[in-house]
Amino acid sequence: MMGGEINVESEPGKGSTFNFTVRLKRKADDVFHKYIPDGTLRDMKILLVDDNVTNLSILKHQTEGWGMRCEIASSSQQALEMLQASSESDPFRIAILDMHMPDMDGIELARCIKQKSSPPEIHLIMLTSIGYLGDAEQARNAGIEVYLSKPVRLSKLYNSLQSVIGNTLELPLPEKEIGSYSRVTYHARILLVEDNPVNQELGLAMLTNFGCEVDIASNGIEAVKAFSNAKTPYNLVFMDCQMPEMDGFEATKAIREKESREGGHIIVVALTAHAMEGDREYCLNAGMDDYLSKPFNMKKLHSVLERWIPSGLDAEYPKKTAEGWIQNVEPGTPQKDSPPDPDSSALIQDTDRKSSIDPEVLDEIRILDVEGKSGILHKVIAIFLENTPGLLNTIREGIDTGNSDTIRHAAHTLKSSSAMLGAMTLSRFSKEMEMEGKNNSLENAMGLMSQMESEFEIVQAALRSEIQNSRES
Repeated sequence: MMGGEINVESEPGKGSTFNFTVRLKRKADDVFHKYIPDGTLRDMKILLVDDNVTNLSILKHQTEGWGMRCEIASSSQQALEMLQASSESDPFRIAILDMHMPDMDGIELARCIKQKSSPPEIHLIMLTSIGYLGDAEQARNAGIEVYLSKPVRLSKLYNSLQSVIGNTLELPLPEKEIGSYSRVTYHARILLVEDNPVNQELGLAMLTNFGCEVDIASNGIEAVKAFSNAKTPYNLVFMDCQMPEMDGFEATKAIREKESREGGHIIVVALTAHAMEGDREYCLNAGMDDYLSKPFNMKKLHSVLERWIPSGLDAEYPKKTAEGWIQNVEPGTPQKDSPPDPDSSALIQDTDRKSSIDPEVLDEIRILDVEGKSGILHKVIAIFLENTPGLLNTIREGIDTGNSDTIRHAAHTLKSSSAMLGAMTLSRFSKEMEMEGKNNSLENAMGLMSQMESEFEIVQAALRSEIQNSRES
């Protein structure tokens, strides 16, 4: 699809070599010049402390790229010895400490550094997995000035280094982080059909950032009613597939039947937490025009909007004639001839990740706070933390009573909202629980229930720390 190829050469006992070619257009306006530092960190002495060799290598490469003089320590004890041995004429100005180390954690190390006061004016930055953020007050008391979640974005690391030494100069955030997609405007009326309150809030925020006027329906019955009673027609409907009372497929069928009598064609895009082969075809056969898998972000949403709706302030609403509503596009024909987003996997199947929250997902939500829109991340976290205990209780009650439908629906809801907030491990457990209910086989349900409850405790602590840390910063 991209005009390239992928190859692999593999030999038992020696390993494998993968390579690929891909055709890309050269970007006319190179943005990389924006990230060249001004030299304020050049020759500054910095100590990097981490027992992970890979992490040290990455940090060393990044900081040396700004001209800093780096020394590395693979343990807390080694770090203390190096700090004691540093000369007064050439002291370490900054130390970046990993939180989790076998001999002494980062907070203990910070206390020792400050107690020994050598060097006296050293600035301390802590690196930690977002799922294991410690007590903010405890960290401050230990002398830690900045908390950074791994993996650390280059711009965030640079800005933190400038901050602790008292400089106000900052690198611009990467284009993705400053909400490049929110600059695109779609003069469109959207009906968002979604029963999950977390997904409602995020979908509303994303679509509003694109300039859309949005109405929300919580189930298929409300969707059909909103479509039928709309004084000004909708340009597009985002239709969740699995909802109580009337699901997305039934609602779409009802809408299509009404259109067959009155004329017109509204674009219906399926929202589904599945990402299996054949799902897109199933949705299209059910009368939907396109498919967007959850969790989705601004990039994926932009791709769908661009495919169906003209961008820009001069785009027109559909008009009504005697034959019905005239849409901007013909039924089933995208405005843009573009392939579906290949990145449609609904869950990150990474059971080895240390963090219970994917920080990039939270960064995507922070984009929505650009241009005066504030508090979106805190709002959806609050909704998630308020609703999740009830969902877990519902699942447990379903297990106790053997009610597979109850388990399936509650687990499906939790799977989706967890993924939208980057709680991928919790989402994966919820997906497994959903399948237990769907298959009416509850042999593993109690074990999964324990895993889900334990994982939620970790996720809950991480999200509360996220709110606390952002308030303090």
